[in-house]
Amino acid sequence: MLRLVGATSPAQEGAQGCGEPGLGASSPGPVLGPGQQLCRCLGMTMRAPALLFLLGCLVVPGGARILGRCEVARKLHEGGLDYFEGYSLANWVCLAYFESKFNPSAVYENEQDDSLGYGLFQIRDNKWCEPGRNLCHVACSELLNPNLKETIKCVKKIVKGKRGLGAWPSWSLLCRYSDTLARWLDGCKL
Repeated sequence: MLRLVGATSPAQEGAQGCGEPGLGASSPGPVLGPGQQLCRCLGMTMRAPALLFLLGCLVVPGGARILGRCEVARKLHEGGLDYFEGYSLANWVCLAYFESKFNPSAVYENEQDDSLGYGLFQIRDNKWCEPGRNLCHVACSELLNPNLKETIKCVKKIVKGKRGLGAWPSWSLLCRYSDTLARWLDGCKL
């Protein structure tokens, strides 16, 4: 049962009324639960599930969505990352998963260097995007686009550096020596 904080029980509500004529114990009509009585007292006729749904819409940012594994693989393949600088597509998909769980709009704080990571590959703002040193010549917000075009351009620049994919510690720890790397592409039609 849904219980709203501060809501009264049906017995209490009937005894107290809502403070408005016709909405107290003497009003005719069906027996309502505590949440419904509160809504009715506030002049609303919606039920608790509808109210919760509407609240949920306010919490989830519009347009934000997690990409599927094969969708990520397809976009990275189309962007030319398969064997770019010698790294297989499976390496890139593995990295994307461990950096953002395939969320192209992810923004996380890196407490070690007080930077923010943006997008699918968590590209750091202090070096690679604006307002930092901006070595990729891109605004950090553009790295959050699910089409991944700016993200792919930037990771190509990063991986050309002397560390390659090793620039991402998660790749070194979780993908580099994985004997199941090929599974990241299982069932994907590229």
